[in-house]
Amino acid sequence: MQIEKSEPQKISGLNESREAMMKLFKCASHKIRWYTPDLDFRISDTSEVYSRLSEFCRSNPKTNIQILIHDSQSIMRRGHQLIRLFQQLSSSIELRNTHPDFLKHQPASFIIIDDRHMFFRPLSSQWEGRLIFNNPLMVKNEAKFFKDTFEMSTPDSQVRSLGI
Repeated sequence: MQIEKSEPQKISGLNESREAMMKLFKCASHKIRWYTPDLDFRISDTSEVYSRLSEFCRSNPKTNIQILIHDSQSIMRRGHQLIRLFQQLSSSIELRNTHPDFLKHQPASFIIIDDRHMFFRPLSSQWEGRLIFNNPLMVKNEAKFFKDTFEMSTPDSQVRSLGI
């Protein structure tokens, strides 16, 4: 999906956040990077998100989803729909746990698509944020932070080994 470069769009509220996330997922062609405390369950624990991410992973063997999460226990307790997807498509999706101190230093939540598009919320506990399309320069800092943090984080074996 080809998207024109545009000024960042202000996003507020739960519904706008859901729409922003789905717009991003629909334009993904090869890489999704997601930094989140708990997979933003109020906007991502839906069959629509599950279907789109499943379709993305199955569309090409080179597609990749990398997720940094602070607390996988919360998604397991809630029975998040994406757990099943992580287990089914473990070659396309990598879930890693950040060190607990990262939440103190980076309280944001963001999704980066193909290093060009991003939905960024400065505080993961709030829905206000900005949606950025086709602007690698604006995405650059968070992409670097994600890459560095991902390399220092540990793979989440608990979600992979659940027998669902």
